[in-house]
Amino acid sequence: MSASPNLPASLPGLALPGLPLPLFGAFAHHSRGRDRLTPNHLQPWVAAWIGDVDPKDWFIDQGAGVALLRPEATAFPQGPGSDAGAESGPWAALAIRGSLQAMALEAQPPPGWPVPVAQSVATALLYRFLDRGEEALAGLGGDFSIALWDGRRRRLLLTRDALGQRSLYYRRAGGLTVFCSEPEPLLRAPGLGAELSAESAFWYLAFGTPPPGRTLARGVEVLPAAHLLSWRPGAAALERRWWTPLDPESPVKATEEVIGEIRRSLDTALLSAVADSEPWGLLLSGGVDSSYLGACAVAHGRPPEAALTSAFEERHGLNETEVAAAVAGWLRVPHRPVTLRAAEGLELLREVVLAAPIPCAAWAALTHHRVLAEARELGLELLVSGLGADEVFGGYDHYRGYYARFLRFLRRQSVPAGLAEVELPWQAEEQSSRRVLYPGVARFFDDPSLRKGLEEPYRRWQYASHLRSFYRECRRLKPEAHAMELMVAHECQHRIPEILFGNFEPLARAHGVEVRYPFLQPELVQLVAGLRVEDRYRTAGGRFSLRLRDLQPRFKHAMLEVARGRVPEEVVDRPRKSFTAPFGGWLFDQAFGPAVIDDLRRSPFWKLGIVRKEWLEHILERIQPGPNPWVFQLWALVTLAGWYERFVEPDR
Repeated sequence: MSASPNLPASLPGLALPGLPLPLFGAFAHHSRGRDRLTPNHLQPWVAAWIGDVDPKDWFIDQGAGVALLRPEATAFPQGPGSDAGAESGPWAALAIRGSLQAMALEAQPPPGWPVPVAQSVATALLYRFLDRGEEALAGLGGDFSIALWDGRRRRLLLTRDALGQRSLYYRRAGGLTVFCSEPEPLLRAPGLGAELSAESAFWYLAFGTPPPGRTLARGVEVLPAAHLLSWRPGAAALERRWWTPLDPESPVKATEEVIGEIRRSLDTALLSAVADSEPWGLLLSGGVDSSYLGACAVAHGRPPEAALTSAFEERHGLNETEVAAAVAGWLRVPHRPVTLRAAEGLELLREVVLAAPIPCAAWAALTHHRVLAEARELGLELLVSGLGADEVFGGYDHYRGYYARFLRFLRRQSVPAGLAEVELPWQAEEQSSRRVLYPGVARFFDDPSLRKGLEEPYRRWQYASHLRSFYRECRRLKPEAHAMELMVAHECQHRIPEILFGNFEPLARAHGVEVRYPFLQPELVQLVAGLRVEDRYRTAGGRFSLRLRDLQPRFKHAMLEVARGRVPEEVVDRPRKSFTAPFGGWLFDQAFGPAVIDDLRRSPFWKLGIVRKEWLEHILERIQPGPNPWVFQLWALVTLAGWYERFVEPDR
């Protein structure tokens, strides 16, 4: 096994363990709202989650109109001119959930603030924000949701990490905006409950996620990944982006020097993830991404305790256990197949997936839950995953297909002077240009199915304006960004945070197992996002081709070059293979399919008149085992109807 570049065994950084309670707080919009900022009024919001709360657990500045539940750090100013003291309560408070990595994060207070008695990561972060304001976010890594009240600046800051591994939701009610790192307390708001948003349902059926910043529940919003919400008493809340994968300095060509830089960045991300955890496990599919992570860890003397691989009934033809076992043997790491069969899949679907407060667009959550349970039984507190490599390096045919569609579109057009080629599809409303706008990897109901399967007026609704707004913002952030780079940015802003992390991370927290994703470290994402299409999809001659057969197996070219010499050639050059739960196959299993379809047919969801019930039978007549468009549509209906039953009509 080849050696990697020398890296310190323990990388600098500070970690804040995940906490069982959600981050929770509120701010008031007027005097009536401030009157409601009392422990008695806020208690019902969190009662179902944590029961009774001691009034002393609340940090409340009623005059300013802000409240936080059990902040991890508080402080009040001292010295001349300060009119606050211990008896009047702290002027600053910080609540954080998740983990944090930051270089040189020291608990040194800015002028006018006392030296803390207890040194902690939360205190250090609080003083960093008090000293630098919003600029304190620069250089912060990890997964986190943060709420900070800065009484001196009289400003509340709410934010989440760059790729959205942690979430932050909010809802306005009774003169207050209530925010929480988990959606369920807001879905079960006292006296309000949840109501399905038709627009969000339309988007979910199309893409597996509601519109940007929304949830399925009307009035419950989500702060987008890498965004900051800032609020001052008496003013409207303002939202802005604080990080983007679109870096003007990112390389365009995967030269030998760039490949080396990518390799060092990836190795650093991995070794940082496993530096202080004992023991840890590797999610090993047998593909190049997870195999590389295992090889790097072993080369640096931090091998995983076990390599876990999902397995299913052999008849579905999806198993990678033989290849994964061979890779684990090469790494000299114990291999642990984790089998999930149809009957258990049905149980997990009903009890876990359909019970989730965020509808689960990724049926891989079924296998993820099973692997997390196995890790917990093995005593593993940390898992490392290769998720993100396909999104960042270009492992999806959906990327390639839309890029080819974009090139064909350009051939039929003349680009006006002063307009970049990439901007041409944004200029017109006709169907030909809409088809070129990349909407994301996840696609369930395609446009013809939306028109035929939905009732009026939903069948005439459109989504292109949202896409145009996103891509125009991207071009403002990086005017020279190319088409493939914009697709990567879209995945980082939408599918990764709201589908993948939104589905997988709540399961990890429920099992008490932390999962880290080296391929989704912000620095690595920025380094790779700008690579040209030829360094993602290429022929043997190093060119891009509109014909798929010419590109095999040269998907993720830059990642294959990163792995070459570190991973066996037979792994690097393996044909691509999808690896996920066999939902389509299970539909033809008597232990799974009939129950799922019967539950869906009897769902009260149909009375809403969003989807034609006849369309369900249209889908069922065309479903075949294995992944196919009709299976994806059925999954979208199953999960949307399940969410509606649990949160809108729970009594039924």
